Amino acid sequence: MGLQTINTIQAFEMLRGLPDVDASRIAITGASGGGTQSFIATAVEPRLAGSLPAVMVSTAMQGGCVCENACGLRVATGNIELAGLTAPRPLAMTTANDWTINMPKDGFPELVKLYEMVGKTQDVQLIQGAHFPHNYNHVTRVAMYGWMNRLFKLGISEPILEEDFELLRSAELTVYDDQHPRPASGLEAEQAFLAQWAAQIDQSLALPADDSADARKEKLKLIGEGWRSITAWAQSMRGHLATSGTLTREGDAEGKKAADVFLALGKNADAAEAESWQKRIAAAAGDSSHSTWSLVALDPVTGDEYAEAPVVRNPRPAAAYTYGYNAPPVIRRLGVVLDGLEEVRSSGGETVRLIASDDQVLLAVLAAVESPETVESVVWVTDNPQLDPLKQVTSIRDPQFIPNGLRYQSFAGLKALLGERFSVVKKSP
Repeated sequence: MGLQTINTIQAFEMLRGLPDVDASRIAITGASGGGTQSFIATAVEPRLAGSLPAVMVSTAMQGGCVCENACGLRVATGNIELAGLTAPRPLAMTTANDWTINMPKDGFPELVKLYEMVGKTQDVQLIQGAHFPHNYNHVTRVAMYGWMNRLFKLGISEPILEEDFELLRSAELTVYDDQHPRPASGLEAEQAFLAQWAAQIDQSLALPADDSADARKEKLKLIGEGWRSITAWAQSMRGHLATSGTLTREGDAEGKKAADVFLALGKNADAAEAESWQKRIAAAAGDSSHSTWSLVALDPVTGDEYAEAPVVRNPRPAAAYTYGYNAPPVIRRLGVVLDGLEEVRSSGGETVRLIASDDQVLLAVLAAVESPETVESVVWVTDNPQLDPLKQVTSIRDPQFIPNGLRYQSFAGLKALLGERFSVVKKSP
C-alpha cells in the first residue's frame, strides 16, 4: 500500500507540473481498491482538491486486497474516519449492492455531521446505486462527471454522457517494446525492490557517531514520531489489568515519591528465573527511598506472554491484514503495563523506574517512549547488552513482532530516544 500511495502522489506531482494543468484543480476518483487509494491520497495530500471514492467507503468492509491494507492503518479506526480526513475539501462516495449498501444509514450520516462541524455540509455527497452490483459503470461515472463539473465550476450542461470510442487492444495500449522492455516483475523482483527500499529508509535514519548535532536531532525527531505512532496503539488496549495483569506491591514504602516496578515473568518463567527475579525484587524492596512493585503483563487476546499471534490465513501471508486492524501482542501487553503504571502512580504519585530482564526489556522501553511523564528511567538487567529483541524476530506470528519496528532503527532507536534514561546492569554477580 505504501508503494501504491507513493505512485499516486508522484502521478499527482507529475500532473501539477504540466503547463496546461491548473495545479490547484486536481481531484481524484477510483472504484473499489481505487476508492481506497482515492481517500488515502486525500488523507495524506492536502493539495488535492477533492475525492470521490466509489463503492468502497463503509463500516462493513475495509479493504480485501493487500494493497488496501497497511500495518496500523485501522487500529481503533476505519474507512469512515479515513475518508473524513478529506474534510473540509469536497468528498463524494457511491454505493452499490455490496458492502456499501447500508451507507445511507450507517456511515454517511456521521460524515454529514463532520462536514457540519467544519461548515461545509454542502460538500459531502452520497451517490446511491443499490440496484447495481459492485461497479464503476456508466451510470455511476455520469454522476461522477457531474460532481467534478460542479466541483470545478466548469459550467458544462448535465448530464455529461460518454461518447462512443474505439476499444484499443493490449498491443496498442502497452508502452513496452523492444526499445523499451518491460521491467523485471514477479516475486523475486518485488523482494529485491522491497529490500532496497528498506535499506534506503534505514540509511536515512541511521545514527552514526560522526553525525552533526543538528542531523542527529532531526533523525531522533523522526524516529520518535515513528515509535510513538506505534506505541499509541496500546491506548486502544487499556483496561485489561484486572484480567491480564498482576500488580503486586513488594516493598512497603507508603508515601514515597519514587517507585521501582519490576516487569516480571508470568506463567512462562522457569523456576530458577522466577526465584532469581524474586530475590532481586526483595533486595530492592529494602531500599527505603523507593516503593517496590512487580508487574506481570499478559496478552489480553491470547492470555499469554509468548503465544504465537493468530494471523489471517492467506496463500501469501501478509502482516498488513492482521496488524492493519489489530495491535501486535507486545503492544497489547503494553496497554496492560500502562494500566499497571497508572495504578502505581495513583497510589502515591510516584515516578517510576522500570526494571526488566532480556524477555521484558522491549516492553519496558516501549512504555518509557509512550509514557515519558510516568517512566523516569529503564534499567535492563542482562548479560548480553548487544541483544536486539526485534532483530531476533523471524515471523509475523512472533509475539515480539512489531510492524515498522526495524524501520525506526529497531531497539537501538528506542534506546537512543531514551538517552540517559536507559541503563544496563549486569545480570551475573
